[in-house]
Amino acid sequence: MPTENQIDCPALDKRSTSYPFGDRVPRTVRMLKTVTADPMPGIGLAYIKGNAPVAKAGQTYPVWTNSHGAVTAVMEDGTRLGLRPFEVDSWHDLAVAPAPHPHPEPIAWMVGTAIWWTKEEAERDAAANGLPIVPIGPLVSIPDEYCLMPKRLTAENGAKALLLGEFKLEDIQECPECRERDEPVDGCEICDGEGEYGQRHIIPWDKIKYIYSEAVRGLAIHPKTTREIT
Repeated sequence: MPTENQIDCPALDKRSTSYPFGDRVPRTVRMLKTVTADPMPGIGLAYIKGNAPVAKAGQTYPVWTNSHGAVTAVMEDGTRLGLRPFEVDSWHDLAVAPAPHPHPEPIAWMVGTAIWWTKEEAERDAAANGLPIVPIGPLVSIPDEYCLMPKRLTAENGAKALLLGEFKLEDIQECPECRERDEPVDGCEICDGEGEYGQRHIIPWDKIKYIYSEAVRGLAIHPKTTREIT
């Protein structure tokens, strides 16, 4: 069996309601068939440096498991390979599970409104567009009724171009030409015989930002295990 270094699996610290292994976390697995890396559509295996990883039938491999139960073999060179089918060979001792790393690495990087899964791609995008890179840390699962949104609306994250001028407030006014008459004048240039008319006012950008910030302040969820996005 390959020598296993300590693998910091998310499942050691947190397991979702759909987690399939109960209160146990796989440490090593034995392959029931040979598995190779799946090619990516349009790219093939070009994204893999060197030989494509292969987990051979009958061999035992140390594994990394996320909080939802997805299992990947950790190969000798550090590459990972998604597995299926396999059988669990040994389990982690949860009594000595490592504490969460105080400063986990980002899982993605945001440049403007674009999200990149590698830092190199984010750096190229940032250099091309003159925008800052925002690291996105590991997050807890987001409830179905929530979504990932920025804490503030800014021109840099695209909110100003998206929302400016989109919201209008209609103010109903009494027609000044028909106010003193018993009946509104048909064909009145102001009210067209209605006796009143509406004026539309664009809600200014500072008000839109204020309303959004108040919603974030009152509705945002702040679980202790969530790393703040800065």
